[in-house]
Amino acid sequence: LARDLMLALYDSNNPFQHYFILEVSAYLREVQRAKLEAELPAELFGKVVWLDALPKEFNGFILGNEVLDALPIRIVKKRKQGLFEVGVISDSHQFSWQEKPLKDAQLKQFVESLNLSEDYTIEVCPAASGLIASLAEMLQRGVLMMIDYGFSRAEYYHPQRHQGTLMCHYRHHAHDDPLLYLGLQDITAHVDFTRIAEAGVGAKLELVGFTTQAQFLINAGMMKFLEQAADDKQENYLPVVAAAQDHAAGRTHGVDGRTARSPRDAAPVPGNRGRLGAHRRHPQARRAATHPTPPQANRCEWFVPHGPPSRWGRPESRAAAPMPRVRATTCQIPNS
Repeated sequence: LARDLMLALYDSNNPFQHYFILEVSAYLREVQRAKLEAELPAELFGKVVWLDALPKEFNGFILGNEVLDALPIRIVKKRKQGLFEVGVISDSHQFSWQEKPLKDAQLKQFVESLNLSEDYTIEVCPAASGLIASLAEMLQRGVLMMIDYGFSRAEYYHPQRHQGTLMCHYRHHAHDDPLLYLGLQDITAHVDFTRIAEAGVGAKLELVGFTTQAQFLINAGMMKFLEQAADDKQENYLPVVAAAQDHAAGRTHGVDGRTARSPRDAAPVPGNRGRLGAHRRHPQARRAATHPTPPQANRCEWFVPHGPPSRWGRPESRAAAPMPRVRATTCQIPNS
């Protein structure tokens, strides 16, 4: 994603100052460095900077690609006797599940507000709200966009998902037991994008939009891209169409965007799975995923910091903005 994003900006004559990647793993950082150095022109590779921690202040575009679904979660079950939190215990040198009455007052209030049916299991991710708050405090001017597996609250707590959304992936095999392959598998839970939006607004960001990945790609010009590809040779055109159908299928991904305080310095922060990256100007977001229970759709949501309306231009000027039109759009970044 980082490579494609930088090349697209370069090819479209949209220069950027730096591209930051937040990666805490020394091993993965070297893997990223080797790949980008091999596949980027030296001019672009020289703009890439790896970070050990978030900066205190940032002006630009921040993109979190599958970051939220990789954060730690808390599992809660609603029983006839009340709400119980599910944890892991060590029993005879083995790990197993154990339930205990939910004591966290804030978490209990949130779960009770959902009016769940009996024997319903959910995952709640307080760390995701904390991350959004930290990013909001750091972001002075620009846009924060989050792309991930997930749903709005009305879809997330659908009766079909009474067993939760926790999934594990090990060597391309998906299952629902996180106590297997300890330390070797990827454990994720879908994102409640309504809760993410509430966290952003609560941190004084302005919700710009929330949409499916399919609609995001269409609004970003995917159909025009396919029309251009249609004039190419068949052996080149068919793979492009197949990839577009895969990415726009509307599965379980979301794009979530928040806007920052100054539109002109909006810079993208790309990253690989579970990482944050950054550069300048507007992003192209794409990602596909599958989930066994319908309805499902990839999701996108973005925010901006609150600021005087004059910073964002008059309403009629927003139509020319490069960001896609989405539901609940209140402002868009104007062309620089």
